Amino acid sequence: MGGLVVLETAAAFIEAAYAHLERGGRFYLVANRFLPYEPLLQARFTRVHTVAVSSHKVLLAQKLD
Repeated sequence: MGGLVVLETAAAFIEAAYAHLERGGRFYLVANRFLPYEPLLQARFTRVHTVAVSSHKVLLAQKLD
C-alpha cells in the first residue's frame, strides 16, 4: 500500500471554508488519521484542535481574526 498524497484540493477547500466563515466561525474536518491536514489548517486558522480520533480524526479549526 502507500502512495502519493496530494493536498492541493484539500488546501483549496480549507481556503474556501475560511473565506466563508465570519469571525468566531468554526470549521470541522473529518479525515483519515494518516492525512496531514493539520499544517494546512494551522497556516490559515487561528486555532486548530483535534476533537476525536478513531479510524478517522475530527479536526476543529476556528477563525478568530
